[in-house]
Amino acid sequence: MDLRFIDIPKIENDTILEDLAKDIIKADSSYENVNVHGRSGQKQDGIDVYARVFDNSEWIGIQCKVRSTNKSFSKEELQYEVNQAKNFNPKISQYFLYTTLSRDTTTQKFEREINDELTREGSFKFQILFWEDIEQKLREKQFETVYYRYYHKYFRDNLSIGHAIGKLVNLGLEFDGEGDTHYELIVGKIPRHNNDNGKNVDYYRGTFFIVNLHDRKIEFF
Repeated sequence: MDLRFIDIPKIENDTILEDLAKDIIKADSSYENVNVHGRSGQKQDGIDVYARVFDNSEWIGIQCKVRSTNKSFSKEELQYEVNQAKNFNPKISQYFLYTTLSRDTTTQKFEREINDELTREGSFKFQILFWEDIEQKLREKQFETVYYRYYHKYFRDNLSIGHAIGKLVNLGLEFDGEGDTHYELIVGKIPRHNNDNGKNVDYYRGTFFIVNLHDRKIEFF
């Protein structure tokens, strides 16, 4: 199964989306000092997660928004979050909005307009990460552990799919100092599994095997 082409289900819980954003930033070597901002009920200045840029020590802020429908953000909604973030101490250089909203032209238009206004003010940069952007990040190698943590049911390891662990062996037999017979063998073991039900293919888990490739024969022991 190629994980690059799986549609990743959208997160429906604000706290889980916040945790996901935090873990993505933590897995990115560009950042350090990654933290959740405060706790529920405290004033957060429009920021759920903050971090420091490793290279220049500037701070970034992240706001997380679960969107139960694919309704566009209004400019007023976005402006409200941006204005709150201006009060964060110390000042941030970048402000990200992680959202489960699918990529949306209307929201992108407002994002560009707000960025123009922020540039004129000499303020931070604003960027929206739509769900497709988050999916793309999760598929990158450096975020593979984050992908696994939140969507582990898509992953299969050797134990769960029944792969065998084996080694190819060249075996040569001699008689009176001269080569007599040559074998190419595979010697290995089928791993046990915690969910083993002892039926069908599971019956062979935990057993060793030897395969004679020349004669195409296999023995279990």
